[in-house]
Amino acid sequence: MSEFDPQPFEPLPGYVQDQLPQSTFDAVVTRIATASRELDAREILESFIESQKAPAYEGSQKPEAPKPIEEYPRGTDPLTGVKQQIVAELFLAITREDSETIAVLIQNNLVTANTKDRTGRTPLLAAISTTFIHLVKELLDFGADPNAFGVVLKNGGIPRATRTPLMLAASIGSLPIVKLLFEPPYSADDTLVAPDGQIALRLAADAGHRTIVEYLPSCRAGGYLRWKSHNAAALARTKTAIEYIVEFIKVFVWHLPKFVIWSIPKHVVVLPIVRGCKWCWANRKKFAGWCKHQITEMPKRVVRAGKAVWRGIKKIPKAIKVAGAEVWKFGTQTLPRWIKELVLWIWDMITVRIPKAIVHAAKWAWNEISSLGRAAWDAILRTVSFLHTILQAIVTLLRNLTLRDIWNGFCDVLRAIFVTLPKTLLSWIRRFGDASYEVLRVLFGCFGATLWDIGWMLQHVILFIPRQLWNILRSLAGSIARGWSELMVWINPKL
Repeated sequence: MSEFDPQPFEPLPGYVQDQLPQSTFDAVVTRIATASRELDAREILESFIESQKAPAYEGSQKPEAPKPIEEYPRGTDPLTGVKQQIVAELFLAITREDSETIAVLIQNNLVTANTKDRTGRTPLLAAISTTFIHLVKELLDFGADPNAFGVVLKNGGIPRATRTPLMLAASIGSLPIVKLLFEPPYSADDTLVAPDGQIALRLAADAGHRTIVEYLPSCRAGGYLRWKSHNAAALARTKTAIEYIVEFIKVFVWHLPKFVIWSIPKHVVVLPIVRGCKWCWANRKKFAGWCKHQITEMPKRVVRAGKAVWRGIKKIPKAIKVAGAEVWKFGTQTLPRWIKELVLWIWDMITVRIPKAIVHAAKWAWNEISSLGRAAWDAILRTVSFLHTILQAIVTLLRNLTLRDIWNGFCDVLRAIFVTLPKTLLSWIRRFGDASYEVLRVLFGCFGATLWDIGWMLQHVILFIPRQLWNILRSLAGSIARGWSELMVWINPKL
């Protein structure tokens, strides 16, 4: 036998028999079955795969093809659990850029390119989130709808908003994916409006992706929905504040006066008198006998009262003696003790409590003056920056600045003057309350704390309506500012 004669293959050792390379299909089936919690997951999966194959023709009648998984399966039975794992495998394949697994799952009629996961996210949205453009094109070629709405997730997997693929691509700033979606043959619709009023153009503009803003055509849709969505919390605050004001007025203008003027006299005076008169009338026959009994008993009562007065007169000397002893004890023991305690309290007040209160007040004053100065300085800086922006726009004849830059500078000035500075003042007042509480507590202990609590409650009652009116004005100001911004966007959609 020559050295080049083929030698027969020796059998592989038993410990590597199960480690032979698998086909892509077998690997996918193995991963799904292994990840599933069902005991007989592989048998259920293989049975489901077999049922998804196209049936053979019988005669001239065309059989109905089995439908793949289009929506995320809901349920607890074993087959539903396996289907859920199939959908999970599709999205895991997108995450790890596994084109072969995606093709196997779709080509074997297990899922579609539009099958949503448990949160409502579509495969196309998941692929765009990874920014793998070849996955996006692969899913589009498999029939993914470029205009389908789906849920976009936050980093923690929490649903954030409903978006189309073009909206998501525009918001993350991926111009190649935007072009792939928008241009033929896929031709995604850029005029679709999300439930919160967002469109692809506005999402790109808000995220600062100017190249995408310049690429997409102008679109003015969704302005009212955006305004409504952004101001939903402000409108709710306004409604709640108005309801609080109405209830407050009803309590102090109607319910409280009614309780004092009507309810108390009615239940304390009028109704008891009426019930007493009714009882007397109902028992009028017994009333005469009661009066006769009282008259006959009166002399005996007078005698008993006289005896009681005489006994009291006899006790007066003893009472005078006891009172004198108590006065002597007060003058020699109690009063000196009180004077000693008063002197010690005054000394503690001068040496301990007042210095500690001065320290608290000084710390509060220093912190508040510093924060107020920082807020005022920030307002001055923003004003100077805005004036510099306007001057630069005039000098360069608006070549380097846009209307959006000037508007943002103006908003910064207004925010610094009407939001940041008032917030600093309010926090200053709030911290003044905390500092005054510490001062009163240090000086007078529990009595000072109680006195502060009473003042705090009165202050809340007095300032309740002004505080609610401030909430209403703040909400209205935010709504008007947002409405003005949407008006500017309507005038220039590419702002």
